[in-house]
Amino acid sequence: MVDPRVREAAAMAMIGDGMLGVLEPKRHCRVWEFGPKPYQEFIEWFVEHPQITRLLGALEVGLGLWLASRQTAPQVASRREVAGPVDFGESRSEEVGRMAA
Repeated sequence: MVDPRVREAAAMAMIGDGMLGVLEPKRHCRVWEFGPKPYQEFIEWFVEHPQITRLLGALEVGLGLWLASRQTAPQVASRREVAGPVDFGESRSEEVGRMAA
């Protein structure tokens, strides 16, 4: 099973990447133009078709939001469960009363 924090991080990355694809499709795609020639040509296709890139970015945002909405917070023990009850001795009101007398 995948840690919920990893799924949450993936959802955040998808939302951010998708928004960049929607807002600045050409610039965002050009950032990824590197590596082997076939890969560069693949990325160039998205640069030349910004409307499709925007559509895919919007779908990625939607998928990231869907994934994030399905997450549950991991169960974390509270301090009290770990350390047990804390005994502070006399209460603060008793201490204040003694000081005022």
